[in-house]
Amino acid sequence: MALPPEHRTPRIEMLEAIVANTPRDRLIDFPLLQPSDHLMVGVFIQTYNYMDFNLRRAIETFACAKLLPSKAAKKYPKIHSAEVAGIVQESVRAMDSAVEDIPDTIQILTIIERRREIRNLLSHWAARRIPNEDAIVLLSKDENDAMQVGGAYLANGHVKSAVLDLADIRTLIDNQLVPIEQWLGKKISDWNRRYIGDQGPIAAVSTGSKSLASSLQNSPQQSKRVFCCTGS
Repeated sequence: MALPPEHRTPRIEMLEAIVANTPRDRLIDFPLLQPSDHLMVGVFIQTYNYMDFNLRRAIETFACAKLLPSKAAKKYPKIHSAEVAGIVQESVRAMDSAVEDIPDTIQILTIIERRREIRNLLSHWAARRIPNEDAIVLLSKDENDAMQVGGAYLANGHVKSAVLDLADIRTLIDNQLVPIEQWLGKKISDWNRRYIGDQGPIAAVSTGSKSLASSLQNSPQQSKRVFCCTGS
């Protein structure tokens, strides 16, 4: 499972210090998530489920149009989830630049993969609220995650922890994930029409944006400050 790189800022370091200064056996006594937190986590995860759904629609379209890279074409339809976005990017890079907005599309697909790492934390790690802060700590006993993040397995009685600033996560959802998910649904329908002459069974929703990549590029760079992962 891919995990985010660490991004340290004064606020993240402050949240990390709260967790680090709490005895390990007391972390589970932190407050439970509030209903609004569960809603936010659900929106984040479901938005990614729809993006993965549409990325697989893209692979299906490219397979029918014989636009898949040769290695992926040999595997199709047995494409592992971790490979889906990369295969779509490879296919897009080989398209005709006179027809496709290749740089913008690659930029957006890259953002999808970068944010997927946070989705993995929210999907697989146990969450508690950090007391008196609009933030959560996520806890894991997964040894593979511990090795990936820290380069070593957990000692007995220890956990791997990560902190997320909820204000930044909400902004990511509103300013990036939701517009991207809507853009992707429309993009796949456009590819269906262009390359196999069929919109497909799923109707698309358009954001109405002429250049989503440009608007995302001008949005605040929350991704640089939402995450820090530690051992305890």
